[in-house]
Formats: sequence, structure tokens, C-alpha cells
Amino acid sequence: METIRLGLIAIWLGFAGSSAFWVPMYNDAAGSGRLLVFIYIGLALFTALGVRERADDVGSAIASTLPNLALLVLAGLAGALQHDGSAGSFDDTPYLYFGVALLASWGALALATAIGARTRWDRFGGLLVGVTVAGLGYVLMIFYGN
Repeated sequence: METIRLGLIAIWLGFAGSSAFWVPMYNDAAGSGRLLVFIYIGLALFTALGVRERADDVGSAIASTLPNLALLVLAGLAGALQHDGSAGSFDDTPYLYFGVALLASWGALALATAIGARTRWDRFGGLLVGVTVAGLGYVLMIFYGN
């Protein structure tokens, strides 16, 4: 189970960290993407070391992701409202990648690790990572969207 959890984190890191380099539409933001690779590495290491508890069954593990998913949804909505209120538009490429993609990919990672490795996300480490990712996603949505 530990191998599955670490493998899913590594896959997320590889995808999120490399996408600024291989997705042509993000070439304008690639300089910022390179900086974010270090942030993604930090998040992956923090998750690998700090979120280690397992639930008794898959249903409990999935339920443990709900606080994190709620944080991600709230951060996404707040970022979208802030972005929209400051005359931004949803078709800004950096906005789409750096904000929305981070939040969506992290939600997918939380669910995948809950299903694949019964990872508990409702303990201190999991909630701290969730707050960090939600805050980072919100800031990136606002910073890059304007």
C-alpha cells in the first residue's frame, strides 16, 4: 500500500511539474512554471512524509478526503470570484493552469491515494497539506489571472 501511495504522489509530481514544459500553450508561463516545480516538489515531499496514516477500509479513506476536497472547492470558488471581480477572464492561460489545474490535480491525487492506498486525509498532516494547496491554488489563480 505504501508503494502505491508513493507511486501516485510521484506520478502527480511528474505530471504537474513537467506540464509547464511540454504543453505548448503554457510556453508564455514556462518561466513561472519552472519556479513552481520547486513548490510542487515541496508539496510532494511534505505529502509523502506527513500523510502516512491509513484507513481501515476504502469507504473511510474516501470520506477522509471530504475536508480537503471542500477546501479545494472553496479556494477555487474564491479565486474565480476574485478573478472575475477584478475584470479577469477565464481564458487566461496561466490562470487556467496555475490555479485550476493545481486544485483539480490535487483533488484527483487525494481521491486516488484514498482509493488505491486507503490514505487518511483528515488527520493533522493531511489537513495541513490541504490548507497549503488550497491557499497556493487561490493565490496562483489571483496572481496569474490578473
